[in-house]
Amino acid sequence: MKVLFFIVLGLLVACGKKEGDDSINSVTTLDEQFNEPSLDGNYRAVIRPINTTASKIVSGAADIKIAGDQVTINLVVDDAPTVKHIQTIRSGTSCNLNGDSNQDGLVDAIEAEGHAGEPLISLDNDIDSTFEVNDHFPQGSSYTYSETGSVSAIQNRLGRPLVLEGKIIIIHGVSDMTPLPVTVQGKELKSAHLELPIACGIIERVEQ
Repeated sequence: MKVLFFIVLGLLVACGKKEGDDSINSVTTLDEQFNEPSLDGNYRAVIRPINTTASKIVSGAADIKIAGDQVTINLVVDDAPTVKHIQTIRSGTSCNLNGDSNQDGLVDAIEAEGHAGEPLISLDNDIDSTFEVNDHFPQGSSYTYSETGSVSAIQNRLGRPLVLEGKIIIIHGVSDMTPLPVTVQGKELKSAHLELPIACGIIERVEQ
C-alpha cells in the first residue's frame, strides 16, 4: 500500500509541475505580443501643402523603414517657412482637415485636432520618447530629417501595435511675422504661428 501511495503521489506532483510549466510558457510580454512581422517593410508619404494662404507651397516626402525592432524615418521638406517645424505622425487617415469651424479661412491646430487624430510619434530628436520630454524639431525653409528608434519602445509607450499604413504626417509652423486672423489659435497657450498646420502626407506601404 505504501508503494502504491508514493507512486500516485509522484504522478500528481509530475502533473502539477507540467501544468505549472505550461502556464509559465503561455505568458507573453508586451514586446512579444506586438512583435508582428507584418509591420516590417518600407513606407512612404508624399508631403503636400495645406493652409496655403498663410504658408508657402510646401512639398516633400517621408520614407520610413521598419526592420525587426528598428524604425528609421527620413523626411525631406522644401519651400517651408524659415522657422522651427513641429512634425508628428498622427492616427488620422486623411489630410483633408475640414475643420475651419470659425470660417476665418485657416484650419488652426485646435480645429485640426479632431480630424488629425492623436499623436503617435513626435518627429523630433528622440522618436521613442513621450511628447513632453523632447521638442527639438528641425528648422528652416528646406531641411532633411532622419531619426532611428525602437519599435518595441514606441509600442510599449502607446500600449498597442505600431501601425503606420494609412496614418498621416503633419508639419506645422509659420513665421511670427505672418499675418493671421485673431481667431487662429494654438493649443495649450502655445503660439498660433508655431502650431499652424502647413503640410500633410498619408503614409502608404511601398514595395522594397
